[in-house]
Amino acid sequence: MRKLLLIIFICVAQFSMFSQDIVVGLTAGATFSWFDNTDNDNMLLLGQEADYVDLEDERTYYFDLGVFVEIPWKKHFTIHTGVNYTRYGQDYTYNLSGYNDGGGIGPNPPQEDTNVTIRQDIIEIPILVKLSLWEQSSPYIVLGPSVQLLICDIEVEEDYPSGSYSWKEANDSKLLLSFVSGIGYNFNLRKSIVKMEVRYVNGLSESRGKTDDYFSYNGLKILLGYGIKL
Repeated sequence: MRKLLLIIFICVAQFSMFSQDIVVGLTAGATFSWFDNTDNDNMLLLGQEADYVDLEDERTYYFDLGVFVEIPWKKHFTIHTGVNYTRYGQDYTYNLSGYNDGGGIGPNPPQEDTNVTIRQDIIEIPILVKLSLWEQSSPYIVLGPSVQLLICDIEVEEDYPSGSYSWKEANDSKLLLSFVSGIGYNFNLRKSIVKMEVRYVNGLSESRGKTDDYFSYNGLKILLGYGIKL
């Protein structure tokens, strides 16, 4: 992690030597997130296809806070990097009323729903290219990779009709990679900028919990930013 931060610092320093109007600022907003490729999800989806599981999948949202640096590169291109803190998660509800375990006793009788909550705190370090349509106030797009640092264990909670059970799963990998794409609009003021942005985060790598369940983290971010030109 220290090597990664050192590389980012060196890159920013090199660009700053040849750039003007560097922008430093803050962002705030929300991340709407979900997980992919979890074994539990895949099992429930197969059950839903077989008509013995009633599954409702819900996206979750959490606040997103960050700092950013934008360094002009070419006429319409800017290098955007920074650090963001957010939480990824997923909620779903399932019902096994029609499940038949093959023991000859037939499908389960009607049951109440089981609610599942999964959470993961993450620090993200995006390294993006920002393309503006023109130099003043302008719409823009951002593209590039982002490093996801998992700063705690995965938190899982299942709420059964008879009670609840929660546990934590240690990650086998604390460092993941994602790809970010997004659109936004810059309001270019005299000494500062205000921007609105929507980003899609697609997890490219997975982390495995102690129960051998795999997680990749995906999200849709809505961000509002304010930056000062140095």
